[in-house]
This record gives sequence, C-alpha cells and structure tokens, in this order.
Amino acid sequence: MTNNSIWCDETGTSAIEYVALAALVAVGLIALMSSLGDETSDSLSAVDTAMAGNASAEPAPAPQPSRRPVRPGGGNQVPHS
Repeated sequence: MTNNSIWCDETGTSAIEYVALAALVAVGLIALMSSLGDETSDSLSAVDTAMAGNASAEPAPAPQPSRRPVRPGGGNQVPHS
C-alpha cells in the first residue's frame, strides 16, 4: 500500500463508528441509572423516616362502649301494628 491508499482506505470505519456510538450510549445509561438510583434511595429513605416517626405518635383508639337498645323494652324490634 502506498501512503495515499492508507488515507483513502475506509474498511472498518463503520465498525469503529458503531463501537463509539455504543460506548456513548453505555456511558449515558450508566449516568442515568446512577442518578435514578440515588433519587429512588433518597425517596424511600424519606418515606421510611416519615413512617417511623408517625408510628408511635398517635395513640391507639379507645375501645367502643357496648351497644344497648335504643327503644325501651329491649330488642330493638319494630312494633307491629
């Protein structure tokens, strides 16, 4: 090969371009996943902290009083006419 034919030879150019494009996509995906993972971790930590803080802050509800009949005579039955 002469000096001129080395500069004009384009074999393998497409493969190099595909490798460069794949590397660029991989770097972008790694950056995106890392950022997304950090945000998700921060959000879940905030939820965990909020739930742990409210777990003991509110007392249990008081037990309901026993039910008793509303109408005199007991039984809460509708009178027959």
